[in-house]
Amino acid sequence: MATCPSMIVPEVLRKENYERWSILMRHYLVAQNLWDVVQVNEIPGQGEWIQKNALALHSIKVSCGTEMFNRIKEMDSAKDAWDALAEMHRTPFYHDIVELQEVFSQDVDDLQEETLGFITFPLFEFAISSAHLLLEIESLLPYKLQT
Repeated sequence: MATCPSMIVPEVLRKENYERWSILMRHYLVAQNLWDVVQVNEIPGQGEWIQKNALALHSIKVSCGTEMFNRIKEMDSAKDAWDALAEMHRTPFYHDIVELQEVFSQDVDDLQEETLGFITFPLFEFAISSAHLLLEIESLLPYKLQT
């Protein structure tokens, strides 16, 4: 475990500890009243936003290991850095979950008959069950999947 010299979080961000790191970093940014600049990119040039963005971005960067830092070192927005780190650590099946969410977001009753024409009923039930399972998995992830 590589400790974090800044003590913002107990250990620097590496490939394998994103979930824990992101929870602790989010708590730190909230406690420092900096989370709002990570959630929304405002128009740069506003004095308070510039200062809060700089503090949040600095906190994120100094809490990254060398590999993660090198991936965000050129970024000047805390939100962009946070989002980039989240994207790097998404599960391998992220896009599959999003696709299933889109397919099964409508009620089964509302599905067009032609949508079901190529699929047998047991297979359809399996697909629905799988989609629900993936949604449950999504709810356990430390970030919201974007559709």
